[in-house]
Amino acid sequence: MVVVAYNMDRELPRALASLAPIQCGVEQLDYEIVVVDNGSTNALDCTTLSPEVIKRLRYRPLDGALRSPVSAVNEGLRMARGQLVGVMIDGARRASPGLVMFAWRAVRLHVGPGVIVRAFMADLEEFFSEIRLSVAPLRYGAGLKGKVITSLSYGVPVVATTVAVEGAGLCNDDNVLGADKPDELADAILREYGDSEQWEQFSCAGYQHFKDNFSVEFVSCRLAKLFQ
Repeated sequence: MVVVAYNMDRELPRALASLAPIQCGVEQLDYEIVVVDNGSTNALDCTTLSPEVIKRLRYRPLDGALRSPVSAVNEGLRMARGQLVGVMIDGARRASPGLVMFAWRAVRLHVGPGVIVRAFMADLEEFFSEIRLSVAPLRYGAGLKGKVITSLSYGVPVVATTVAVEGAGLCNDDNVLGADKPDELADAILREYGDSEQWEQFSCAGYQHFKDNFSVEFVSCRLAKLFQ
């Protein structure tokens, strides 16, 4: 576990305690706690920590710390010795008692990671050629969601909440598959992913909607009319 802290004299020891003494079902697990201090006024007082935390702790004060926690997170990831790493960007937060145990169980459910965070993609066409479906489970937001339109522009169907498609002129069960409740969203994802005929229908309909409303040709035509 990587924990980023800044001027949390009272909160940090409590957060660290929540990662060891009060964690359930971790007796057989070998994990470390890497604390990266992002330029705090006072160093961590290790005398306030329990033996369970001390034996797992690696502490790194960061020189020349920036206001953003990004450098501290990267330093923690570099220091981490485990193959699986969890990050707590806010060291003032406490972990729930089953966090470590259930995280460990979750990663053992599949041979590969369930979520992959991709770095900057210079070639979106190559990226979208590798995926079958986009999911936009947004609960709040405003304005047109570029991620939805971009996916449609490459012929990749989208499963989304009502908020995610606001302003796009999309129609549920026509050129996008929508749902707002968790179980309905999960069901829509499974149906769209597993039904080849339905996938082809939504792929074509979504791409056509993009061409008719958001393509370079369409926008150029609209702009030309505005300046006539």
